[in-house]
Amino acid sequence: KLCRDKEALLIRPSKTFEQKLRWNHKLTIKEYQEKVEKGCAVCSEAFDMDNRNLIPCIDHNHACCKVGKSCTKCRRGLIHSKCNLILGHADDNPRLLRQAAQYLEVYEKAQVQTL
Repeated sequence: KLCRDKEALLIRPSKTFEQKLRWNHKLTIKEYQEKVEKGCAVCSEAFDMDNRNLIPCIDHNHACCKVGKSCTKCRRGLIHSKCNLILGHADDNPRLLRQAAQYLEVYEKAQVQTL
């Protein structure tokens, strides 16, 4: 998978990685590296190739392109693998993600009050 390719953050990525980016995601190495420098589009934290939860993944709308590919219309951004899993398990449903956040906040508030 592209998001597990450890060459992603290297200064001089391999030709193969560059070709995968161009062919599968319509991205240049320069565009990709600019996105890497900005950090995760979901949580804004930096990418870390030594932590499998923090490696970069190209997020896209699966209704447009199949898994492993994206185009300029459906590509949303570069995100951590953990953030990608969260969005995927929620079926990219913003309402469900908001409800989950509210659930956690209510529980957290209740825990603080019992201390």
